[in-house]
Amino acid sequence: TDALDKQNTTAAKKYLTAAKSHLPTLVQCHLIDAYMQLRAGSSTEKALKILKNAEVSSAYLARLSYHRGRMALAEGKLAPAASALEDAHKLEPGALFTARLLAKVYSQANRIEDADKVYTAFKAKHPQALLLADVTTEEFLAHERALANKSDLTIKEDTAETLFGLSVLLWAQGAEPPARQFMALALHLWPTEGFMPYYAGVLAESAGQNALATYYYTRLLNTPGLRLAAASRLTSVYVAKEDYAAAIDVLNTALEQAPNNTNLMAQLAQVHEESKNYRAAIALYGQMLTITDTSDDKTRSQIHFARGAAHERLGHYMSATEDLQASLKLSPNNPMTMNYLGYMWVDAGMKIKEGLKLLQDAHKLDPESPALLDSLGWAYYKNNQYAQALLYVQRAVTAMPEDGVLRSHLGDIYAALGNQNEARKHWELALEFGLDNAREAKHVEMQLGL
Repeated sequence: TDALDKQNTTAAKKYLTAAKSHLPTLVQCHLIDAYMQLRAGSSTEKALKILKNAEVSSAYLARLSYHRGRMALAEGKLAPAASALEDAHKLEPGALFTARLLAKVYSQANRIEDADKVYTAFKAKHPQALLLADVTTEEFLAHERALANKSDLTIKEDTAETLFGLSVLLWAQGAEPPARQFMALALHLWPTEGFMPYYAGVLAESAGQNALATYYYTRLLNTPGLRLAAASRLTSVYVAKEDYAAAIDVLNTALEQAPNNTNLMAQLAQVHEESKNYRAAIALYGQMLTITDTSDDKTRSQIHFARGAAHERLGHYMSATEDLQASLKLSPNNPMTMNYLGYMWVDAGMKIKEGLKLLQDAHKLDPESPALLDSLGWAYYKNNQYAQALLYVQRAVTAMPEDGVLRSHLGDIYAALGNQNEARKHWELALEFGLDNAREAKHVEMQLGL
């Protein structure tokens, strides 16, 4: 890569030959050699004959078809390029680079409807990622045309894409350190490529390299097709650092570009909840309900649930009940929603018997859930059925031994059964493991005489 960066193809060829001798089955070495042959005037088919000695795994077949299409496009052969890229797209329908290049080939062949289908399918497959979510097909193709055509690229960019593909393959196999190294090499060779920094940012983020991830995502905040995805990922980095003000600023700017994007609105609402601004979250969930299709029961159910949970955090139990019941009406027999509503009723002392019945029904739907085991046990405790309460909460603690709330509940149950030694042990563990709820923490401290 250093030789290529210095445009010394003779030295690059020498080093590549040495690499192939040490790694004769590594397909990426042969692929870079094939690109060198292509740039020296060979045809795609002749260049790809170099790969005959490489062991191409089934996992790499899609990438190989992608590069076959890329080479054909470099020769100006649109039909073979489309055919190869279609094969790659069938094998890896979620690959962004394949979707981009296939749509570009369709556009050059005046197959605009086909290009639109590729982008529409890709966005539908990755709604949460927000990739390409901010642009129409026409807008994105115009942006792509403004960039350098593949046919104008050099062996540096060819090698960069090959190394990028190797990085993604290693990443998928769980080998993140070498994946990051090859990603860095790819970006070194092609620093102006628009989409590689996004994946470099995700890799850095997964390694806890927040400063580097922030650098990559910030670079993309004005890049069509990536600015919303970058804003979403950058928000996650800021939230991890508890810099909620920065996270909110990033999302508000993104929402100016895509005012009705419910994924961004939901993320902003979650940031408000993280920062304990539940009223702001509730207002956002209300806006989301006004713009969400009335026939989309699943999404509307999720929004009602989220708003109900935010109301519950504020102690607005009647409003929370309305939202959670609305969620259950749209998505009946959802054990998570039944658990939340039943536990709230029981814990707040609102409808203990009704809450117990709801939690019993939810437990039948998901009998191994630790959260439901605890909630049902807590309902029995509130109903003065301490032996039953102990049975269920002990099972929950066995499944999640370091959960502070479960330990607090178990302490209360042992105290009700007259076993103060066991009660004290679990209360102490509750404080050791941590209690997010201030009311719960104060209760445990009082029991321990702190």
